Amino acid sequence: MPFVEVSVSCELTEEKEKKLVSSFGKIIEEIPGKNESNLMMKVNDNCSLWFKGDNSKPIAFVNVAIYGKAESEKYSAFSNKVLDFLEAELSIDKKDVYIKIEENYNWYKG
Repeated sequence: MPFVEVSVSCELTEEKEKKLVSSFGKIIEEIPGKNESNLMMKVNDNCSLWFKGDNSKPIAFVNVAIYGKAESEKYSAFSNKVLDFLEAELSIDKKDVYIKIEENYNWYKG
């Protein structure tokens, strides 16, 4: 199961949040073996995010946890699509987004 947490400093309408979730359901497929059917997401809008001591423009942090491992070029493809989406849909400049991807091997499901 991949888990993606998206934190943005801007406000999201319900429509924008749904589009973000559905888009990430497709974007996660850049990582082999991952898809929307097992994707869990957490979306945080209106976060008090600061970058370089500044909070005057939209910024984002995307935290991704996956079970297993993938090749770095797959993570790059995933990250590039995330950056494109955030810039196009939320007007967050790519240079104001950080993405962290963690590989995990000890996940348990109830």
